[in-house]
Amino acid sequence: MSNDDSLPPIEPSNFSEPSGDIERVEPQRIESLIKDVEELKELKEILSQEITHIKTVESRMEYSGPIPPPEVFRGYEEVLPGSADRILKMTEEQLKHRILSESKQLEHRIASETKLINTEAKLSYWGLISGFVIAFVGLSGAVYLGIKDKPIPSSIMSAGTLASLVSVFVSGRSIIKRESSQEPPDNNSTDEPPENSNG
Repeated sequence: MSNDDSLPPIEPSNFSEPSGDIERVEPQRIESLIKDVEELKELKEILSQEITHIKTVESRMEYSGPIPPPEVFRGYEEVLPGSADRILKMTEEQLKHRILSESKQLEHRIASETKLINTEAKLSYWGLISGFVIAFVGLSGAVYLGIKDKPIPSSIMSAGTLASLVSVFVSGRSIIKRESSQEPPDNNSTDEPPENSNG
């Protein structure tokens, strides 16, 4: 609204019976009335939009799950007889497919993890055998050099063999400790059914 203080407010007492003379209306007063009318039109448009928005929000309906709620389900059957049965069959088929797909994924994951565990066990077994052979050869060589009266090469060979065995043992322990502290990510994201929203 206009905040023009120079104009007098419109009151019923300001109006008089029309006489034969035409009263002169100030241009500022006319401009103020035009602005007021424009503001009222804008307010009417805003209110109309709000009412439309409220009607839209009130008529919206949501549901989640594989089948619609009974009211909507009944509506499908009334519009097209037999459609409720078709919706149920489609939902059952989708559920069967999902169960089959998830079981195949689980079987594949179990097979992959079993294969990985078997491979790691074989590598660990051969690593132990190789370590034993290297240690046996290294220490046997050190003993042989000691018997042949070569103490310095014998000491170097035995120290080198023992140092390599200790370093492999310590590094292997740290790797196992680090891997056991890290838990594998959980890939069971398909436990919850997808939500359907229909409005």
